[in-house]
Amino acid sequence: MAGTALLLAALAVQAADAPQGLNWQDANKRSAAMIKEKGPSAEAADLARAAFDLYPRQTKSYNAQIHAQLLLNLADARRKAGGEQPALAEIDRGAEDIVRHAGLDAPVLINVWQEAARLAGRGTPEAGRYSTRVLGVAERILGPNDRRTVAMSLDVVHDLRQTEGYVWAMARYTEARARAARAGEDTALVSQIDLAMAKLDLETGKKRPAIERYRALVDRLEQRTMLDQEKTLQMAYAQLEYAYEEVGDKQAAQETRRRRSERLIGTGDPLEPLARIQPVFPRNAARAGREGFVELYLTIAADGTVANAEVLRSEPPGEFDQSALDAIRKWKFKPKLEDGKPVEAHGLQRIDYKVKR
Repeated sequence: MAGTALLLAALAVQAADAPQGLNWQDANKRSAAMIKEKGPSAEAADLARAAFDLYPRQTKSYNAQIHAQLLLNLADARRKAGGEQPALAEIDRGAEDIVRHAGLDAPVLINVWQEAARLAGRGTPEAGRYSTRVLGVAERILGPNDRRTVAMSLDVVHDLRQTEGYVWAMARYTEARARAARAGEDTALVSQIDLAMAKLDLETGKKRPAIERYRALVDRLEQRTMLDQEKTLQMAYAQLEYAYEEVGDKQAAQETRRRRSERLIGTGDPLEPLARIQPVFPRNAARAGREGFVELYLTIAADGTVANAEVLRSEPPGEFDQSALDAIRKWKFKPKLEDGKPVEAHGLQRIDYKVKR
């Protein structure tokens, strides 16, 4: 925190040095143009800072949404020029300015703190500090039982579960599930929480309880044809298969794999890559001669590009995940057609990592 305080002090000095006679719109445009033409720089970030600082002074009708967008522009420019910590310092300082003009319950603060949590690195205590702020705003303006508030509470648990421990995290998940279930047991949010609870059990060595949770979720979702929950089902399949392998039940793992394959066949055509980018083999894994794979769940846009990619399962866990994600996002697939028109598609893609002999 001392480093953040020093950054904030330095940034405050820079704010006093904003060029005289500069218009906030021009500063914003000049910053974006400079980054596009010459690449990220401290100068471009300083211009973005000037745009943010000048906006409330020069506008006749303050708009918190515009001010927040200028702050996000500033954070992005500062991150590209100096890294995550200077960007977070900008957000901390800038959010205080937005609060002074719009109050503690300005809805735009949700987006601001969510971006800060992302920059801090999801799953870290620092991210937890920001996701807790997100939840505080949501509870005040949306109410604690609103579906969106409950979903935001999951980020808090994800970010703080390592430091707060299993009992705390499971209690928070149980509370969130009870709130979400008021809208019905079949909602996507309830299934998402069930998946998170099973994963928490698995990660903390409680393999049999995890298997029971995964099996209950799989059995429930298999009986329904809810496309919004298909990704959750595929993730549950993959993690259940892994859990069975962890306890040495190869037959149950094979049966889970069979059920998943049948489900995929029933939900659409397999993905057909048209252009592949070879993933970079992580240096440490290559030196050690480690091999593995990453299985990903993909959302393919109508034009065949990868709109979203998530790791379902990997071996060794985490070893090749980032390499696979970096590569798959550059792939292109044959578009899925419905009535002759390209539409969004979903499916699995596995990337294997083999050491050349």
